[in-house]
Order: sequence, then structure tokens, then C-alpha cells
Amino acid sequence: MEQHGDHKGEVLVCEPNRKLVYTWQQADTPERTDRAIFLNLQLGAALLVAEDYADPAVGAAFQRAQQLAEQANALPPLLTALAGLHGYHAARAQLTDSARRFDRSRFFAASPLASV
Repeated sequence: MEQHGDHKGEVLVCEPNRKLVYTWQQADTPERTDRAIFLNLQLGAALLVAEDYADPAVGAAFQRAQQLAEQANALPPLLTALAGLHGYHAARAQLTDSARRFDRSRFFAASPLASV
């Protein structure tokens, strides 16, 4: 992690990481999956502040949140993860991947489940 003169970014990133380690030690339940989705989204957002959109760790956090949200059929966090991945790929000038994430977001947002 890049040094920015203070430890705020480090704290923002360490807390969700610490909680994720603890969460994965718990029994495999839907609640654990929900918590892991939330923590991966939180980690991705913290990394945006501590690093930048193009940091590979940002993409990894949002990718993991996407995978978990898809497995859990959790639409709102899936849309959030796809938005994070859209920004990540756009910042890396990976425009095809960015457009794919945007199109998937639009598809899921327009689905009947989006209004539930």
C-alpha cells in the first residue's frame, strides 16, 4: 500500500480485512455469505480511498463481492459490485471489460427482481 503521510487509508483497509478473516472462520450460512459480500464491498470502497480505482486489490475485492452476490442471488450488492468493477476496468483503460460490467448492471437493474 502506498504511503500517504498518515495511516487513515491503512486503517480503512485493515478493518474490513480483519473482519473478513473472522467471517470466513464462521459456519457456512447465508448470514456469513451476506456479511462477506458486505465486507468485500466495504474493502473495495476503502481501497478506492487508500489507493485508487486502478489498484488490482480494488478489482479483487469487487470481483469477490460479485461472485458471492451472484451465488446468493443478492441483487443490490451485485449491482454495487458491478459498478465498482466498471470503475476499476475504466480506470485501467480496459474499456471492453468496463462496458461488459455496465451492460450487466443495466440488465440486472431492469429485471423484475430489481423492484423487490
